Parts: sequence; C-alpha cells; structure tokens
Amino acid sequence: MDKKYVIVKRYLMEIVENFPPNTKIPSERDLINQMGVSRATIQKAISDLEAEGYLYRIHRKGTFTSEHRLKMLLNQLVGFSQQVKASGGTPKTELVEHVVLFANEYLSSKMRVDIGTCIHFVLRVRYKNDIPVTVDYSYFADFAVSGINLKDFKTSVYKYIESVNGLELSRGELLIDAELPEPEVANFLNLSENNPVIKIEYLTRLTDGRIFEYTISYINPKQHELYVKAFK
Repeated sequence: MDKKYVIVKRYLMEIVENFPPNTKIPSERDLINQMGVSRATIQKAISDLEAEGYLYRIHRKGTFTSEHRLKMLLNQLVGFSQQVKASGGTPKTELVEHVVLFANEYLSSKMRVDIGTCIHFVLRVRYKNDIPVTVDYSYFADFAVSGINLKDFKTSVYKYIESVNGLELSRGELLIDAELPEPEVANFLNLSENNPVIKIEYLTRLTDGRIFEYTISYINPKQHELYVKAFK
C-alpha cells in the first residue's frame, strides 16, 4: 500500500477521532499544500473514509466528520467490550441489577431448560467513551456462569465462561426489530421516547448445543451500526 496514502488516511482519522462529529476537514487544496502529496492520493483517502462511514460530503460546502458509531458484526460472536476496544474506544458497563431467580414457563421455553432451573438475571447499561450505547436485559443459565461475581458481569461474561468455567461458545441466534423505547430504556440511553431504538433478542449456545444466554438488547442507532458479512 502506498506510504503517502497511509499517512494521509491516518491524519484524517486523527481528525475524526479527536474532533466532534460534523467537523469540517481541510479542503483538498489545503491538504495537498500541507502534506505535499498528489490530489489523487488525497481523493482516494477521503473517498475510502467516506465509504467506511467516517466522513460525509455536502455539495459546495466540503467534507465533514461523521457521527462516531460503534460497528457490530452480527454474524460474529463477540462481546461488547471486545467490540468497543476493536473500534478504539473505551468500554464501560454499569451493572444496574443482578438477581438469581428460577426459570418460569416463558424462560423454560426460550432457553430450553427445565422449569425451576437457576437463572441469573442481569440488567446492564453499556457505554462507549462514557456514552450509553445499549441496554441489556440478560438471562444466564447457572451452569454456564456458576461462581461468577459482580465484577465479571461488568467486564466480560463470555471470557469468564470460557476461561474460568472451561466452556466453549458456539453460535448465537438473533431476532432484530425496531420500536419506540419504554421510559426506562429511553432514560438509560438518554433518548426521548419518540426516538426509535433497535431491539435484538439473542439466544447464545455452547458447542454442545445448550442455550446459556437469552438477552434482549436495546440499541441507540445513533451510536451503534449493525452490519453483516455475506459469503458465497
């Protein structure tokens, strides 16, 4: 890859990361004079960052930094903290509630466990750079998270399940919808109740096929971008 292109793209990404959204970047002419590179190199770097969602153009006005949204690859089983770190952000989890309960008929049906099975209910608000991104209402089967402490619920449950309990995660099944948030969700995400949110229901399995997690996530679409990689 051309070294000058890499330098220009890195410089523009520093503007994206260090300035507020909707900040106007220097013009092509200014960048050419400032960095001593060709117009083609500048245009390629800007076009690529625009395609990646970091910049946008307004005709006759210039190029601006986009809203900083967390990207989530839907067909990959990755925890929230790992996603945020991969995007260069700082993750934080607020543990709002943790209750040990017993599976009722609804949870028994969803998680394919016996009625009365020990379940951990966890309510968490997830942040990127101190901005609320998602609200998670999660149910974890005790066989997967036995011995877990509250600190682990605030860091990475998946890491705990694999590294401490020696279980292997296999796959997740998702149901995606959009709806207006309930007052509690809107409050957690700092949104009005008229702002729609993305709702994702997860069922996550171990390699032996057992469902260990049922989660309902409410996502602020202004802060989170969902995408899928398709393969032939």
